[in-house]
Amino acid sequence: MTRGPAVWKGRLSFGLVGIPVELVPAVDAREHIGFHLLHRKDRAPIQYRKFCSKEGRAVPDDEVVRGYEVSRGKWALIEKEEVDAARKTSGEEVEAHVLEVLQFVRPEALDPVSFAHPYHVVPGEGGRKSFAVLKSALAAAGRVGLGRLRLRATLHLAALLPTPRGISLVLLRPFEEIAAAPSVPLPAPLAAETRMARLLIDEMSEDALDPANYPDRYRTALRKLLAAKRPAAGAGEEKDEGGAGEGGRKGEVVDLMAALKASLAQ
Repeated sequence: MTRGPAVWKGRLSFGLVGIPVELVPAVDAREHIGFHLLHRKDRAPIQYRKFCSKEGRAVPDDEVVRGYEVSRGKWALIEKEEVDAARKTSGEEVEAHVLEVLQFVRPEALDPVSFAHPYHVVPGEGGRKSFAVLKSALAAAGRVGLGRLRLRATLHLAALLPTPRGISLVLLRPFEEIAAAPSVPLPAPLAAETRMARLLIDEMSEDALDPANYPDRYRTALRKLLAAKRPAAGAGEEKDEGGAGEGGRKGEVVDLMAALKASLAQ
């Protein structure tokens, strides 16, 4: 799979260390199989328009405004300028191109239900050495980084996780949006039953996960169906093989050790 375009470029900051990095989507949207709604008669795509439910007419964009339902059927209008002002007065302003690491925690401290959108973190120009040190240190410490960044005008908390090939970043949903787990009374398990379950878990355990062992058979069937629908293979299609890799270590942070020592002293 070729690397997608960067959706964010900036500096990963922790302590006094700054590493130029980029975020690229970890999900290849081109591999998603989606269907469009068409008019059977002429195969024209079906369009959806902004429509006023009260007046029964299409509404132009300059007449559309955001609203918040304060009570059933009662709406408060929210202007863009008001949203921008609220962001400024919140005290949560961060630099637009800084991924600030706030702390490092154990992986189990993060609730998996808060995981939202995944990205790959890749070193920017001059950042490979520092990036490699951070990846190695995260893996050795058994920790993940908790950071924040502004992406598409919205401030996000994010988790930085070391992986075999680099570092991944997962945007986290605000904890206020996470529903409480239902409280279900559970009977106390017998010790013998727990031991047997543990034996079964050990028997089924592997050191690594190979996704190829669990293919999406429905997806394969859809691919086969769509291939049969094509009248002929498209000619002239070109694949992006990607450009040449980043050259050398131009602009590498020379005194990384000094920055790390200064961060510890601070």
